[in-house]
Amino acid sequence: MPLSSIELRDLPFTPIQGFLTGFATVSPASGTVLGGMIAPTPATIRYVVAAAAAGGTTTVLDVLNNGVSIWTNPADRPTLTGTASGRFVSGRINRSAVRVGDIVELVVATAGNKARLVATVALEDPSQRAG
Repeated sequence: MPLSSIELRDLPFTPIQGFLTGFATVSPASGTVLGGMIAPTPATIRYVVAAAAAGGTTTVLDVLNNGVSIWTNPADRPTLTGTASGRFVSGRINRSAVRVGDIVELVVATAGNKARLVATVALEDPSQRAG
């Protein structure tokens, strides 16, 4: 059951209201869900960052909101090419709105044989913009 506007006003909102983080110590398979959540409040997905150890081929991550990618252009998803290692970030997010009750998942879209894969999705309060 959604929270009423009175209940929402009483919540201690901050510009960054939460994070969804996932981690795999060994190379995950394509389709592996690294993390998931049910949104307890409205939110905006602001950015996605990730890092991985070297190895294998290109690794691509995706964030699904109710089973639909937040990117309309697959090339904007966080991608670490070839045998590279280190940090990688997403491009422009097209579907950033999250409603109460939405299911948000952090998923390995393309496995690249990279171990120590970690990724974080930052969710902001949509009524406050940082910066």
